[in-house]
Amino acid sequence: MISSRSVSKSPRQEILAGIRAYLHDHFPDVEFTEDVEATTGNVIFHGHPRAHQIEVTETFLDGDSENADRSLNHIRVWNLARALREAGGRLVTVATTGLRIAP
Repeated sequence: MISSRSVSKSPRQEILAGIRAYLHDHFPDVEFTEDVEATTGNVIFHGHPRAHQIEVTETFLDGDSENADRSLNHIRVWNLARALREAGGRLVTVATTGLRIAP
């Protein structure tokens, strides 16, 4: 018997899956790969062929089950897609305080 607990996604997995879906919806012609920074636990998304770069902080990913939906709503309200277009290849950081485009 499989417990429902082992099948359900963690909030971190839910948030990452939601970000992947959001990026696919807004950038259907871009393939995003992701890496985890060993020192910080942050997840970095790299867009190909466009040079979109997103860093999602560990604290943003550390929501509890009700925060997963809230975190994904923040991405929509903050308009991550617009920030990526405005960044022109510069790194966009997603943190609990909002979005930041690297200089």
